[in-house]
Amino acid sequence: MSSEPPSPELPPRPADGEGAPARPKRRPRYRGTHPRRFDEKYKELNPGQYPETVAKVLASGKTPAGMHRPVMLQEILEILHPQPGEIGVDCTLGYGGHTTELWKRTQPGGRLLAFDVDPLELPRTAARLREALQPGESLILTHGNFAGLPRTLVANGIDGVDFILADLGVSSMQLDDPTRGFSFKADGPLDLRMNPRKGVPASTRVRTLTERGIAELLEENADEPRAAAIARAIVAARATRPIETTHQLSGVVRSALASGPSKVGEEELRSTLQRVFQALRIDVNEEFSALETLLRNAATCLKPGGRIAILSFHSGEDRRVKKAFAEGWRAGLYSRVATEVLRPGKEEIHANPRASCVKLRWAIRSPRDTATMPSESRLPEAAPAQDHPLLRFQGSGIHGTGAFARGPIAAGTRVIEYLGERITKEESLRRCMRNNEYVFQLDEDSDLDGDVSWNPARFLNHSCAPNCEALHESGHIWIVSTRDISPGEEVTFNYGFDLERYKDYPCACGSPGCVGYMVAEEFHEHLRRQRELTREGGPADGGPPPAADPNPA
Repeated sequence: MSSEPPSPELPPRPADGEGAPARPKRRPRYRGTHPRRFDEKYKELNPGQYPETVAKVLASGKTPAGMHRPVMLQEILEILHPQPGEIGVDCTLGYGGHTTELWKRTQPGGRLLAFDVDPLELPRTAARLREALQPGESLILTHGNFAGLPRTLVANGIDGVDFILADLGVSSMQLDDPTRGFSFKADGPLDLRMNPRKGVPASTRVRTLTERGIAELLEENADEPRAAAIARAIVAARATRPIETTHQLSGVVRSALASGPSKVGEEELRSTLQRVFQALRIDVNEEFSALETLLRNAATCLKPGGRIAILSFHSGEDRRVKKAFAEGWRAGLYSRVATEVLRPGKEEIHANPRASCVKLRWAIRSPRDTATMPSESRLPEAAPAQDHPLLRFQGSGIHGTGAFARGPIAAGTRVIEYLGERITKEESLRRCMRNNEYVFQLDEDSDLDGDVSWNPARFLNHSCAPNCEALHESGHIWIVSTRDISPGEEVTFNYGFDLERYKDYPCACGSPGCVGYMVAEEFHEHLRRQRELTREGGPADGGPPPAADPNPA
């Protein structure tokens, strides 16, 4: 009989989920000493748990997986200059880098509204910002496209904002995740949708577009020089097998370039692939349409003196931003716009190579609060801004200050918009009785009073033989050239006054056909007849203009 004590009875091992302690999750296995795939970089994907790893990646000039670096942050803060109590908009929330710094500078008392169309990244960023900033109601995060900015402002009871930022680039979180299909560097579904729950993926567009449609897409969205050859290769490849992954599309593009007349290097191939994926992404997400809508609405969403800054990442975006700001400046919507594009410095590009192609443009809203001044107080005849792209304002031989062409202006050019305060017919009559000479008829219900400091078009002089005319279009008045205008020539249009008190408005245009007064062309013949009658000893005033025969033959 053994003297050893009996072994203690071990309790039965609980089944999984029945009170057993959770097993530590194994890290992803990968070949080599460093992870390569997105899902293998578990330390970078958990910056709170592994801050040393993230710091090391940042120091090497790379962006950690699942993170995004805000581009040109210091330049943005200098341009937008957010202040406590102000209201601002970040059109592209992304990882929240710009949003965080803008929000901090609007506190206390300010509000920041941020958009993001991506339903996958928005909740992650929202949770991170709520925990880090504790913003309460001062940070409004909206799932939607920035094209809906005016509607969103109204929904939140906001009449206007002090600044707007739009970063048009794709977030690194989206680029690095192969399941989103934004990059050719890793294999994944050919999707490219910012919102994978709406619209159609890029694979559908590649399958359904005609060869000509694909070529036009590549040309218009990415200025791709080999668009025709790539489109031809895509159509040929899809005839045998659907193109549904990023590597499939990359392979088709590679084969198209390899079969060309000249050898293509690896760097040029990468650039071509970037353009192809960019063109598809713009198409799938309708990015140009959204940007153009934002640019049309931006000025009206800004308060007087409000600032807007836009970061673009390719020529198609930058062309649209540059054109919109220039047109807004010519129309008087912006008092200042960037004359030179801003780019990141060498240090930032070294630390964040993805910033190398970014361009920054900005504009400042005109101080339209002058439109609310009492109508009795005539604005001083201040000299207009001298940085109009088409016109130079200087002393005129006709009257006071005039507008002169900086360079040749072709016939049909919208030279400048005639701006002003929209007023009722009753108010218009009151102002005209006070000898206001700057009122235009807009429609049956309202007129436009151009006697405001932010309307440089008021300096254009009248001429009996003008080189421009006023064009009414959708509630706007444009001064449009009716013929080619030479450099240095004064830009004029006919004021179109009627014969009531016409002698109060003498004309000194000096043109061969000058009738001596600022009247509409339809009255020129009457004044010429009056002049002849005066010379022949007829009535001095020439009588009223001849009425139409009520009973024509």
